Amino acid sequence: MKDVSLIVNELKTLIDREGLDYLNDYPDKACASLLNSDCADKFTALALLTSFRMDIPAFMEKSHSDKEILEHIKSMDFYSENVCALLTKIYSSLYSDENRSFWKKNEFAGVKAFLKSDFDISWNGSSVWSCNQGDVGCDYNAQITLRPEDEACIYKSLDKELRCNPFLSEDCISEIFYSSLTDYLNRKFDYYCTADDYYPPVSEDFEVDSYVEEWGKKNGFKVIKVDGSGETGEFISNY
Repeated sequence: MKDVSLIVNELKTLIDREGLDYLNDYPDKACASLLNSDCADKFTALALLTSFRMDIPAFMEKSHSDKEILEHIKSMDFYSENVCALLTKIYSSLYSDENRSFWKKNEFAGVKAFLKSDFDISWNGSSVWSCNQGDVGCDYNAQITLRPEDEACIYKSLDKELRCNPFLSEDCISEIFYSSLTDYLNRKFDYYCTADDYYPPVSEDFEVDSYVEEWGKKNGFKVIKVDGSGETGEFISNY
């Protein structure tokens, strides 16, 4: 059997990154991580997998003594005495007072850090205007700087993600908002370029500033800077 401390460290790493519900919500992935990191043998990983599926991590949301943990595991009438003792040792170490304090302290630490800094985004939009006679390529590039302004609004925008994982990192939160804004601009630019069936667009006239401001108001950001330029390609005939 592998060292219990290695197992506990790997499980804590998973919780630190993915949130306290990860072991309950993704037991197979948690078990795979234990095996892939070579910190648990197959027998121990299987015992932990079944314990995840039996909601023992949910039971551990409240603090329990080693005796209470052992009695709870025994009450399932599923494991041998040795396995019950092993699982008790793992869960007692994983959900120690020290780890609980660490998780409590680090709840929403990523979003708190994100709120303190400006947010820079590079956006490259591309679309094609088409008609029966041919196509025109359209491109727009913009460098955008936003400043988190409405804390409540930003938390609301992240509500679903933070419910799943209150330990989201600053980088992860940046990626969420990056994807949200660039997807929004891509949709707006594509519509701008393809809305008229008879005349090709002028990419240079795309009002990126107003769309960034619109998105910012909805998501809690102040627009600091938008530097953009568009380019409309030559008409390429189908004939």
